[in-house]
Amino acid sequence: FAFQLLLSLFLQTAAYYGFRAIIFLYLMQFFPNDHRRILWGTYAWLSTGIVLAGVLGGYAGDRFAGHRRVSLAGVVLQAAGLFLMAVPGRLWAFAGLAVMALGSGLYKPNLMAQYAGQYGVHSRLLDAGMLLWFLMINFGGLFGPMVVELRGYNVPFSYIFFILGLLMLLAGLPVYELKDTGVERVSSYKASRRGQYIIVAAVLLLIYKMFSDYGYQLINRDLIQHLTRNSFRNELIKEGLEFFGWVVLSVYLFFRWTRTNKSSWERVIWAFVLGGLALGLYGLYPGAIAGQHKHITEISFALLMLSGIFLAPLWSVVIRIAPARHLALWISLISVYQWLIGYFIFMLPDYREASKGLFVAGFVILLITAAGLFYWARSEKTPMPD
Repeated sequence: FAFQLLLSLFLQTAAYYGFRAIIFLYLMQFFPNDHRRILWGTYAWLSTGIVLAGVLGGYAGDRFAGHRRVSLAGVVLQAAGLFLMAVPGRLWAFAGLAVMALGSGLYKPNLMAQYAGQYGVHSRLLDAGMLLWFLMINFGGLFGPMVVELRGYNVPFSYIFFILGLLMLLAGLPVYELKDTGVERVSSYKASRRGQYIIVAAVLLLIYKMFSDYGYQLINRDLIQHLTRNSFRNELIKEGLEFFGWVVLSVYLFFRWTRTNKSSWERVIWAFVLGGLALGLYGLYPGAIAGQHKHITEISFALLMLSGIFLAPLWSVVIRIAPARHLALWISLISVYQWLIGYFIFMLPDYREASKGLFVAGFVILLITAAGLFYWARSEKTPMPD
């Protein structure tokens, strides 16, 4: 059951990120001299629509139609949005974007609720399961943008959107074949302690997302500038090796976590340690921010990528905390919370300029948080459910 849902997630993510990769090029014909309007207007409304539709979808899946039906409706709506964009014209493009946003919001929280619900009493395996969930998203994110290459062969946008729509429909087949099942209780946290865990999870997400997202944007920008000076073949080989290493580590951790009985908090510690090292290496090393020592930039970005792997168990904590009958709604609200953090980061005055002060602050705060989290995990009298 879980692997069928992961297959659906992979196909949907591939189609969605293929759409995200091509939509900017498509909208350029409507705003030839105003690319800023596409980025800060259309893209912003699309992202906002997805997270807000997720709240609606989570509530509908929990209380009325069921997770399976709502996630299926989300797939169909996303496919319909892509088919609408296959029709030439500015009106059809914006109609398709609106339908896509609604469908994506309905799909994700309800699919994750179904996925998490399959673990039931086997909550010890949930950390590994969430790691596999995000691994599938990254696989889809890798293959989806390859549709941009079709433009190199002068394939019309309409055909590309139609192909992506068919791929999106395929994502609904694994879900359609499954029966509607209720979400089993995956939480063994006591209700009296739920507020403590909510606060801890929210603070960890805030701290990690604030500094890691800032680092991703600026370190990745410098890395791209460096890579564009090399040949395409060398860049492809390098990125392929990095992705292969990331996958190998994820698979290794997946099997290791299914065989060990550690607290989710102890695993999240590594996210903060690796993230802190990435920011510290980039911000403290002489000349890194000034554009020198590109190997430091590459190592820092790799450490940030690895730190994201260890953040998956934090979703396990959220899923255990959430009441089973409101699981999809809780998942959607966490997505809104992450979106708000990202918006706050964008509002930082030195967002577009590498700030040594923020990198140093991130290094210190992430490592202090890791130390505090280590103390939290070790001082628990009752072992955390894994």
